[in-house]
Amino acid sequence: MKITVIGASGRLGSLIVKEALSRGHEVIAAVRDVYFSPDSRIKVMEGDIFDLDYDDVWDQDVIIDAFGVWEADKADQHRTTLEHLCDILSGKSNRLIIVGGNGNLFLDESRSERVIDKADYPKATYPIALAMVEAYEDLKKRYDVQWTYVCPALDFKPDEKGSGIYRISGDILPYNHRGKSEITYEGFAVAVIDEAEKMEYIGEQITVYEV
Repeated sequence: MKITVIGASGRLGSLIVKEALSRGHEVIAAVRDVYFSPDSRIKVMEGDIFDLDYDDVWDQDVIIDAFGVWEADKADQHRTTLEHLCDILSGKSNRLIIVGGNGNLFLDESRSERVIDKADYPKATYPIALAMVEAYEDLKKRYDVQWTYVCPALDFKPDEKGSGIYRISGDILPYNHRGKSEITYEGFAVAVIDEAEKMEYIGEQITVYEV
């Protein structure tokens, strides 16, 4: 399988690349930073995401969008970059898997309140979370793209080793048998490549959590 990972130099993006390579997939790392020095098995495509066009990805089976910015004044790029990717893949058979946020997940079955709506939601990360929620709302209207939106559980752990066992749920914040809503970056990367291979949730949002 041919896979392009956008944001491949990021902490999560690099784990997704590593997981894809471990399964024998052919990987292109789409990066904007010249310091990125990948594995020799990886092809590098350097440049701004807004300069990406269909000629760059036409032969790719899956494009994985792990793009991220964390400055509040750049938050809207989560929305505009996804719109750009959807536009270039409109009407095409290539799959688009988006690394999403968890702000849009509902807290319970009533679906009356989302994670981002909580009164104690951190103010520092709110602009980023809001932009990602808005990007997802835009995405739901795109019936012309073969997309899957993958959300992490509430506690998204960058450094810890996972159990290797995860579950998939829908749009309600999931908890495991220990009453925790958590997933490691490592476990999340496994789930993303699993979905790339299995193609089970086209046109759907899914949430990954560790058991």
